[in-house]
Amino acid sequence: SRESQGELSPLAEVGEAAQMFRRVNIRPFDWDEALKTGNAYYDRLVNAMQLPTHAERSAAMQKLNVDLKKQAKLRDFVPHGKRDIEAARAFASVMAALMLPSLAKVREGEDVLRQTATNIDVALALRGFCNDQHRYPEQLEELVPKYSAKMPVDQFTDGSPIYRQTEAGCLLYSVGPNTKDEGGRKDGKADDIAVTVDSTVDEPEP
Repeated sequence: SRESQGELSPLAEVGEAAQMFRRVNIRPFDWDEALKTGNAYYDRLVNAMQLPTHAERSAAMQKLNVDLKKQAKLRDFVPHGKRDIEAARAFASVMAALMLPSLAKVREGEDVLRQTATNIDVALALRGFCNDQHRYPEQLEELVPKYSAKMPVDQFTDGSPIYRQTEAGCLLYSVGPNTKDEGGRKDGKADDIAVTVDSTVDEPEP
């Protein structure tokens, strides 16, 4: 377990952080330094979340998490025997390590919603194509420009969503946040974002 390896579970970390609050409230503490340190981490989070691609955002967040883990070891923020400024910085690092990963999930959720909306738009375009052509396209490029103004983009790869015809109609999906092609599945660790369009084809008018 994490505890047996000298690590604390998230709940234990929160408990230790609460103990830290009680300790720092009864001794001189440089809150200006703590707030400056915390603000610097939040600025890095905001900058990471504003990067244009999912890959860039993920890389920036990974670097931030690595830095936080280095700074937020519980043994480093106990104030006893440290100068106030050192304790303040370590305390802010612990608080950031507890909160920032959850905030980063908000941007990931936004990406999922955007991709879901994109998939629905493409599904409607596929249906429109099928109604006119009495078949589904071999490739998504056939949708442009009549049924779709531009090629759809997978938010998580910056390439095209995966598309294929099936016996039931056609399947369109994004690889999702984990960026792995899991065949359009979303179960367990699989997180593809998929939409299916049925095989009903209107017969051409005589």
